[in-house]
Amino acid sequence: MDTTPEIYHATYGTADQVAKLYAAFAKAQGEFPPIAKNREVEIPVKDKVTGARTSSYKFRYADLEEINSKTRKPLSDNGLGTMQFISRSTSAVGGTSIFTRLVHSEGACIEAEIPLPAAEKQRDIKDYGATVSYLRRYAKAALLDIAADDDLDNNGGEGDDLPPIETPQSPQDTGKPAYPDAKLNKMLPQWKDLISSGKKTADQVIATVCSGNSLTPKQIQLIRALEPAPGAEQ
Repeated sequence: MDTTPEIYHATYGTADQVAKLYAAFAKAQGEFPPIAKNREVEIPVKDKVTGARTSSYKFRYADLEEINSKTRKPLSDNGLGTMQFISRSTSAVGGTSIFTRLVHSEGACIEAEIPLPAAEKQRDIKDYGATVSYLRRYAKAALLDIAADDDLDNNGGEGDDLPPIETPQSPQDTGKPAYPDAKLNKMLPQWKDLISSGKKTADQVIATVCSGNSLTPKQIQLIRALEPAPGAEQ
């Protein structure tokens, strides 16, 4: 199933205003410095029938802060700016969308709208927040014509429908406190129950812990070992 987000575009302003916006953007785009793919994510690949994890693949991408920090000054120097907000959808009845705007000091605006999935379809509020963050980055990269991700032609469409899960970085990279081994050992049985019951996946447990702490590769391995092997009885 193709899960590529749909983007709706609109342009506002007079012909002269829009022409000035295009000219300013062309100049700003030429001033963008190289944008580093500073994050790595792991996509779980699951069996479409059983939902069991069968494998995974990784790719690199530029996070939203990297995109913003590298494009903000060139845009501003040319009278341009961006803004993002969530509001009532113009394309989905009763829904909400993320709107991303490229605005020019002369008054013109290019707008991209991506409808948000219904909140009740997400596993929990953290999943919904992850979806919003992912779509904000996706929309801004598309609007500014930035190649922010590795090419996934060989893997696209095979993974889970959720946004990618960030591979936890080392404590010195994230600035977050290390997760204590003693606490990890205490939590492992509880996490095993959650994973065995299907309420959480190992990757979701890892993502939750890494929202406030950093995990070592060994700790990550211990958590992933809690997930039953494909085909195993639970």
